Amino acid sequence: MQKLFFFIFFSIVISLNSIAQVSVKLTLQNNKFKQAFFCSVFGQKLNVITTNKFVGDAIQFNSNNNIPKGLYMIFLDDSSKIEIIIDHDSEIILKTKYPQLIDSMDVLKGNENKTYYTFIQYKNSQIKNLNKIIESVKEKLKNKQSAQSLERINFLKGCIAYKIKNYTDSIINIDTNLFISKVVKASLIPNLNLYLLSHPSEKRYDNDIEFLLTHFFDNIDFADSLLLKTEFIFNSINYYIEKIVIPRNATGFNYANEFILKKAKANENVYNYVLSLLINLYENTQLEEVYLKLYEDYLVKRPSVVSIEKFAEITKKTEIIKSLKPGTTAPDIIGIDSTGKEITLSSIKSNIILLMLWSSNTKHINETFKQLTEINNKYKEFGIKIFAVSLDTNITKWKIFLTKQPCNWVNVICKQSNSLTGIYNTWSLPSLYMLDSKQKIAAKPINVDYVKKECEKAFKK
Repeated sequence: MQKLFFFIFFSIVISLNSIAQVSVKLTLQNNKFKQAFFCSVFGQKLNVITTNKFVGDAIQFNSNNNIPKGLYMIFLDDSSKIEIIIDHDSEIILKTKYPQLIDSMDVLKGNENKTYYTFIQYKNSQIKNLNKIIESVKEKLKNKQSAQSLERINFLKGCIAYKIKNYTDSIINIDTNLFISKVVKASLIPNLNLYLLSHPSEKRYDNDIEFLLTHFFDNIDFADSLLLKTEFIFNSINYYIEKIVIPRNATGFNYANEFILKKAKANENVYNYVLSLLINLYENTQLEEVYLKLYEDYLVKRPSVVSIEKFAEITKKTEIIKSLKPGTTAPDIIGIDSTGKEITLSSIKSNIILLMLWSSNTKHINETFKQLTEINNKYKEFGIKIFAVSLDTNITKWKIFLTKQPCNWVNVICKQSNSLTGIYNTWSLPSLYMLDSKQKIAAKPINVDYVKKECEKAFKK
């Protein structure tokens, strides 16, 4: 799945909600930076409002225009960001030390930001202590039954979660409508043990994952579009899809998407954002069935969620996906091998053909080649043949890769790589297709692990 990155977009932030002008001062000990950006947050995006230079270890940002309340950041570099709560604090003075930005944070002025950082530091310290205790418990019980160790660890986790929740509630109970209240609540992942304590007659869950499948978003208020001006909706959906969803197949992901979108219906702006986010998340995966369902069941009903150009691009991709459904004949491909010999896909004769489209800069391609070598060595006697097609535009680069990662199956570089973009899935590599003896598409594996498992089941070797 997609990794979490921040993208900076230089823009003017405009809002109908008038908020008092804000002054933010930062003193950064051990400073190594020359300048910093003051940014608003919208999901995974940072929108630069203003920039300034450090004078020694100090920097100041003054907003001459009213800005909306939300989560803001002082952006130093990709790994160094300082969060700012803008709601009622008109003057915020911070002092911290690089690189321990959070642990060393001292909010000298700004009550909401002081509350926020005190909360973060408290939560982090509790989690750090928990990890130390867990390591100690594991060491003491390493020669005893694992069930005892697990029970002890779960008890400790419950105790820490209870303490953090009580601390969070003490903030929220001051005023549930304050932005700081919404932020601290959204930052907590629901805990199974605490849930069962407050809901003794509710369904029992066998484990944390089963519980989180249903309750992961309990602390996210999808009805409040203000949370779009934070990272919480973006991060929580990413985490849920990457870590929580089971089964890890089209059925599981389709159910998860429907579950998330039902919650997002509480607010139209949130719904539009979430739908766009899900489209982007699945676009560069091999979960084509999931991507297609999002398009047909949701996006076509409100295409304005994305730009006209983006909608046309997505539509084209879905047309390619539908044209390559199981039962259709795989379009022929012409390639040349490392000796210059021309080889076509249609010339490969076998009961089972694994077609892979790839490029030398494909993520994890070295590991993919190792797995394919294992599959080829183990199952070639059963009639499996691999036809790998590189979409590299630089033949020298392709040959260099093959010398470093030799393979014992047919590997060609495509002679018409540009034309393949309108025929096959070339936007999410490696792209895999299982073909039968008539070169009809039998399956569209989501990854090589899937191919290995299917081979193991089919041939039981």
